[in-house]
Order: sequence, then structure tokens, then C-alpha cells
Amino acid sequence: MKSSLLYLTIISTLYSTSSLAMDNIESDDEHPSPSVVRTVPRDLESQTVVNLNEDVPGCIDNYFRCSIGCWQISEGWIDLGVTITIGASTFLTGLSTLGGLDPATRTSIGIAAVVCGSSATFLSSFKVYSLKAIADRKNSLRTVILQARQTPINIVTQ
Repeated sequence: MKSSLLYLTIISTLYSTSSLAMDNIESDDEHPSPSVVRTVPRDLESQTVVNLNEDVPGCIDNYFRCSIGCWQISEGWIDLGVTITIGASTFLTGLSTLGGLDPATRTSIGIAAVVCGSSATFLSSFKVYSLKAIADRKNSLRTVILQARQTPINIVTQ
């Protein structure tokens, strides 16, 4: 009985933190989400469509593209780490409740569960930082591309 309850707890934890669980959420018409109204500047630069793959002279644009790619890759690994540490913390918490363990072993398992839970919290906050880093690098890349469009290029002819 205890092992099946522990198994169901682990499975539900893994499923709830995966992206598959978030895909099936439907919005309720009874509880609409609040809307945010923002004023959009009407200058020419903000209306310009920017292709982030546009090549500009120099290597700074390549740096920002590489940085965006690295943060996007690490985001998936961070997600995996969060899922594993939450599952391990749940498993260890359930394991520490078994009655046949001596107090020293139970304390050790409890400490391991706390460490796994703390790691999951750290990784979750690191994922939020990675999402912000991706947005910041995209904005910086957009600025670099817009500045390169405004800077005249000297072409030497022979």
C-alpha cells in the first residue's frame, strides 16, 4: 500500500512539472484573467520589423545569437534538473516515513530530501533567470541590428 502511494506521488509530481501538463490547461470563461494595458511608443524605430538572423558587420551579433542559443539549451536541462530533484525529494520524504527505519537513517534521509527540495527551488529560480537572459539578449541583438542599419558602411572601391 505504501509503495503504491509513493509511486503515485512520484508520477503525479513528474507529470505536474512537465510541459505536457501545461498544454492541456483550458481557460475558464467564468474567471477571465486580468488584462494589462500598455502604451506603445509611436516612433519609427519601434515599428521597424527586425529579423534577428540579419547579419551585421562585426561579430557582436554572432555573440548575442550564440548567447541566446546557449541559454535556450540550458533552459531544457534546468527543466530536467527541476523535475528530477522534485521527484527525488518527494521519494525521499515518503521513504523517511517508513516505520522500520532507525532514527539515524530516518534523519539522514530527511536531510537528503531537504537538500533535493532546496536544489529544486534554486533550479526553478535559475530557470526564471534564464528566461530573462534570453529576452535581454534578444533585445540587445535587436538594438545592435537597428544601430547597424543606421550606421553608413564605407565601401572601398578600386
